[in-house]
Amino acid sequence: IVGKRTRRLDTPAKVNGSARFGIDVKLPGMLYAALQQCPVIGGTLKSVDAAKARAMPGVVDVVQIPDGVAVVADSWWRAHQARQALVIDWDEGRGAALDDKSMLAGTRAALQTGKPMLIKSEGDPDAVIAASQRVVRREYVSQLLSHSPLEPMNFTAHYDNGRVRLIGPTQWQDAAQGAVAQAVGARPQDVTLETTFLGGGFGRRIDLDFVIQAALISKAVGKPVKLLWSREDDMTHDFYRPQAVHSLSAALGPDGMPAAMTLRMASQSVSHRVLGIPLEAQDPLMIEAAVAPYRIPATRHDVVKHDAGLRVGYWRSVSHLLNAFANESFIDELAREAGRDPYEYRLALVAGQPRFVNVLTAGRPCARHRADGRLWHAPGAGGRGQPGQGGGGEGAPRHRGRRPRPHGQPGHGGSADPVQRRLRHGRRADAGDHRRQGPRAADQLPSVSAGAHARGAGHRHRAGRQHRGARRHRRAGDTGKRVRELPLSAQALRMA
Repeated sequence: IVGKRTRRLDTPAKVNGSARFGIDVKLPGMLYAALQQCPVIGGTLKSVDAAKARAMPGVVDVVQIPDGVAVVADSWWRAHQARQALVIDWDEGRGAALDDKSMLAGTRAALQTGKPMLIKSEGDPDAVIAASQRVVRREYVSQLLSHSPLEPMNFTAHYDNGRVRLIGPTQWQDAAQGAVAQAVGARPQDVTLETTFLGGGFGRRIDLDFVIQAALISKAVGKPVKLLWSREDDMTHDFYRPQAVHSLSAALGPDGMPAAMTLRMASQSVSHRVLGIPLEAQDPLMIEAAVAPYRIPATRHDVVKHDAGLRVGYWRSVSHLLNAFANESFIDELAREAGRDPYEYRLALVAGQPRFVNVLTAGRPCARHRADGRLWHAPGAGGRGQPGQGGGGEGAPRHRGRRPRPHGQPGHGGSADPVQRRLRHGRRADAGDHRRQGPRAADQLPSVSAGAHARGAGHRHRAGRQHRGARRHRRAGDTGKRVRELPLSAQALRMA
């Protein structure tokens, strides 16, 4: 399927509104639940006064489950309003003393006090760095992040005489089946699950807390129940992306290239909680992209597991983002220290590795920013790239491999004056034109007569018709075929 144009099967349903997400599920006789959880993750219920909530319109029941107190009503809004009338006393537990600053301080300290687990080692980088007169040291910090999907956590459950029907958005169906069976005391084969579209998952819906909650509430009231979290619930009761602190050091040789490098990362293991990987064992989902493909004679990469005290979860790209952020930022800083273009610096570090060279050169038609702030064109068919000054001419991005001609050269519209050139093509002169001319002030622009404006309007009308005609066609990949551009709605229904 790679490299082939393939139609998305879900596009029509998403365009015409028939796609069913978890929040859309409705069952006969279904009730709605709003769950009040402890404001501090890990806290437990001490006592609750539900008298006011029970007396509110539409409320069917108020039930307690391990994660909090649920109000069940004939509409979600009524359940949500009644939830706010609950009077609850919480035992917030040890999490009450947690904050992100103390967690970060503990994670940073673990770089020195924790037990490092080796990922890869080559040569003696410590000796090279100790003997070097040109050492670069940097620290990179990644913060806690919530998943924040567009669709808050929700699930519909119907417990009926030992059998459970589950409907909703999840990323881990078999685990949900087993977890719900255990929670309600049913056999796994008596639990069925229908997966809806996910209004965003990003790893959050791998966890099953909201699925189990819905099943327990349904069992308590004996009817189908849709549990829906509020946006506030979703933000405050996430399994967050863990914090991470990376410490990197490198020794640069006379040519500015790294002769040695060390990387140490301290963070929390998600897989210890989710998959049961022992703390003393390497977590493969924690060290993704920790070792970059750059050729450096002496290197050492290791990781320190540190429990910061807050539950964490898989967040889209898992550890790739944490480790690639540190590695690539450090390479940029080494290039800057060496006075080299960061793109060329990387090419030199992956020399002899065609696969990685191809990755870097795949975007060669695009202009890149150089270390000195100018634009740089990646090598095209004509050889090495060339720096530009930005704006127009050589500093402008290339498109489809075509090299833009400087203003005034044949094939570029003739006139070297951008104001006259824009009028010639039916476009008005604006501030962008004299900005591109450099020091030329706005009041020094050539005056334009009313006749020129009229001629410009005529050009605009004709150019507009030509432009609309040209837009009816576009290229279909690299096949050279021409296909007609469809109206938006029809095209979306037939997307490939």
